[in-house]
Amino acid sequence: MTVPEGNGRGRRGLAHFVACALILLAALWYVTGRGAGFVRDVHLDGPYRLVALKESQDMALCRSFGTARDCVGDGLPEPTIFKAGFNADYIVLARHPRRWPEPANRSISEFYYVKRTPRDWDAGNRVSVVGPLDRIEFDREKTRLWLPEFSKVFDDL
Repeated sequence: MTVPEGNGRGRRGLAHFVACALILLAALWYVTGRGAGFVRDVHLDGPYRLVALKESQDMALCRSFGTARDCVGDGLPEPTIFKAGFNADYIVLARHPRRWPEPANRSISEFYYVKRTPRDWDAGNRVSVVGPLDRIEFDREKTRLWLPEFSKVFDDL
């Protein structure tokens, strides 16, 4: 039995199909957030996440809203966050300040805390951030407010 040769579109049609399938898979990958471009994405609690966009030293606190994987920083401490913790009332952070394109200044540690509210999920709600504090000020506030321990530590930052 012989197979008819057809019009020559067989291989070209298959290549077109494969190319379209790859484009569709790449689009799905991006839409589901797996291609959002974060080199680090660590969920803390509620809407709060630590994300680094291009390199680990970009680590910053942000809030996610809805089902999208978007993350909004709106006044939250910027890079480079190297410790974080949380409880029902507060998010605590330690950071080495960074002025892009310079690396983080690991000789300086600044501390912050965020007072949580039931409206943290609301994009229109501005969060209350206290800081930067030095170690002595932070320890004083930690004792006074029963701030949580640092449960996430990034030794490489």
